[in-house]
Amino acid sequence: MGLDVKKILKRDFFEFKLRPFILKYFTFLINFHIQFLNSFILDFKTLIYYYILKKRKEPSLSIPKTITVVLTNICNAKCVFCAYQYLKLKKETMSVETFKKFIDEYKSLGGEGINLSPTIGEDLVNKDFFEMIKYAKNQGFFVSINSNGILLNKNKTFKKIIDLNIDSITISTGDFIPEIEAEIFNIPQDLAKQKLLGLINLIKYKKERNSNSKIIIAFRAKRPFRKIWNTMNRTILREYFDERLFHIAFMTVYDNWCGNVTKENLLGIMKMKKRNMKRKYPCFSLEKISILPNGNVRLCACRIKVDENDDLVIGNILENSLLEILHGDYRRKIINDWQNGKIVDVCKDCARYLF
Repeated sequence: MGLDVKKILKRDFFEFKLRPFILKYFTFLINFHIQFLNSFILDFKTLIYYYILKKRKEPSLSIPKTITVVLTNICNAKCVFCAYQYLKLKKETMSVETFKKFIDEYKSLGGEGINLSPTIGEDLVNKDFFEMIKYAKNQGFFVSINSNGILLNKNKTFKKIIDLNIDSITISTGDFIPEIEAEIFNIPQDLAKQKLLGLINLIKYKKERNSNSKIIIAFRAKRPFRKIWNTMNRTILREYFDERLFHIAFMTVYDNWCGNVTKENLLGIMKMKKRNMKRKYPCFSLEKISILPNGNVRLCACRIKVDENDDLVIGNILENSLLEILHGDYRRKIINDWQNGKIVDVCKDCARYLF
């Protein structure tokens, strides 16, 4: 299949020209939509579809093309916008055997991608991370990871990540100023400096290797984007951005982590998302599947309230096959119960609700 040059140029213009412009001058419009308007739209849709049109949603028991895998629930940061620091979790790390069992079964079911984007935890903490990624890539999976980047510079981890040809690499970042980075992630300033150096080295090594790995710097910032942009202009990162070596995402509105995080926890321009009122339809996140470190299969790969091993767990791949679990009655029951007014406790106060 030939390359769609026009489509590539259009996407390139948006990512590297238009997006920075919008973030610099129109962030307030994005904030308003996410913080307030989105909740109103959800309630309005519910009014139309549920109360007027009387529509109901049929439970989907399909096999998702991508599944989230949580390699550990241990994290090396205590981000101000995350519930990790307020939870008392039993520390767990996935074994290589559990990971391979999942990959083999998922591939046989037509799975195409895995997303290492833990609800809680930093996957690079798992000592078997690279062995697992290599196995998944060898099986033909599209692999995306989300990391806080703190370990990028340790033992030249940035090189190993690029050499494994990981398809998409998202690094959650607070700021290019170490003092602010340290404040947002609740880590020592020296560690913040090492993280930012590791981020630069990751992008630099991608350039040296002419890698196709997509790198995204996902800002969780307390300063406006235009100020961060000005800071970036004084670093090698501006040159790398102009060379299309990484992408930028910018987040300013945060959810409440099922009631664990409040606006008092947030810094600077960070805002708390307004919770919508009507919840007649099952949340879209219930269609997503996550595999926990102990082998539990859980609906929703986004948020937890007290513990990830909660009422959204529908089985365990060490006890039953993945196919049996995904086609099981309990998965259907959670969806049907929701539409009958019986919402699982973890979902009741979550501001991340979508349908």
